[in-house]
Amino acid sequence: MSKDVLLYSGGMDSLIAWYYLQEPSTMYVDLGHKYAHKEKQAINLLPPSPVTFESNYGKAFEEDDAHIAGRNFYLAMYAAACGNDVIWLVTQAGEQNVPDRTPEFYEKSSQALTLIFGRVVELRNVFPVLHKHEMVRWYLGSGHPDVYLRVAWSCYNPPDNGALECGACGACFRKYIALEYSDVDTTGLFAHDIHQWGLVNYVSRLNEYPWQRVEAIVKVYLKHSERNLGKLFSFAPMRFGVGNPQGWE
Repeated sequence: MSKDVLLYSGGMDSLIAWYYLQEPSTMYVDLGHKYAHKEKQAINLLPPSPVTFESNYGKAFEEDDAHIAGRNFYLAMYAAACGNDVIWLVTQAGEQNVPDRTPEFYEKSSQALTLIFGRVVELRNVFPVLHKHEMVRWYLGSGHPDVYLRVAWSCYNPPDNGALECGACGACFRKYIALEYSDVDTTGLFAHDIHQWGLVNYVSRLNEYPWQRVEAIVKVYLKHSERNLGKLFSFAPMRFGVGNPQGWE
């Protein structure tokens, strides 16, 4: 019988995946990265109880922006070495343009792991077609508590002191949009004004994103009566006619 495992981080995405997959076995690898201690604090407060391992891979290769090259394949290889045959990872829609998040990555990694370990090993994506705000909407619609989403850790640059997430990085902004889109209160969650940070750092990049992500961002800013919406819309004048942006009237 094949063994399944979810690669878990104590973050919002893998927490939702755990519920979505109906509470599978989980594993967490502390890579020695700069926010690992925050992930472990969140893990201690959340329902999944992962088998935990320690490694210095992140400490050796983490870049200034918190990117760790090859991280996802390293974690998949670690899981396969532990005897798992089906390995679940989360790289949701709208964030699959990074080399180790693409559909090809999953296909080629499965082939490589099968070759290396001499048995069929599959690396699977839990949410290949759902965006983060859609994942949150599924989670809440399934009756799971919103407090766990607040507890789950997302931030790449945690402040030295306190339990707040920084509110000034892409991971925090994506969490903010996903939560506020489903009316989860984010008051007191971030150390800095994430709403204003997103306006300054993300508005000029709206044309880079699929319409689903643009819709979520704009709806959140509309909800908060953003006074600079003219600036927001000017960067993406025609994006709302692309695809099928349901919910716009």
